[in-house]
Amino acid sequence: MTKRKGLLDVKVDVRGLLEELPVSNSAASKARTEQPAILSDSILISNALDVITRQMKVSGNRSRTISDYVLHVEHFQSVTNVQYVADITANTIYKWLDSMNVSNQTKITICYCISII
Repeated sequence: MTKRKGLLDVKVDVRGLLEELPVSNSAASKARTEQPAILSDSILISNALDVITRQMKVSGNRSRTISDYVLHVEHFQSVTNVQYVADITANTIYKWLDSMNVSNQTKITICYCISII
């Protein structure tokens, strides 16, 4: 494996920043209060994968690397039937890893694909 670049790491919680912005018209504030609260972990795995693959393309990752990530994440979903990021648990990861007939080192390498989501 290569050195981790840290390009995909997000260490800042920006959820509170939007709430601090002034709202000039009351219709906008009314619309904002009527929207249901969405948890950051309730994102679909497929949507998270789309964001990650775009970031990987921008950062210059090879197309083979990107396609491998997509392949492994889609395999994870097909084996575990998990749809949301919040539903990924240690048990689902173990179930997925147990379904593979590869060496332990390969499992460790493949497991990195899920860790970035």
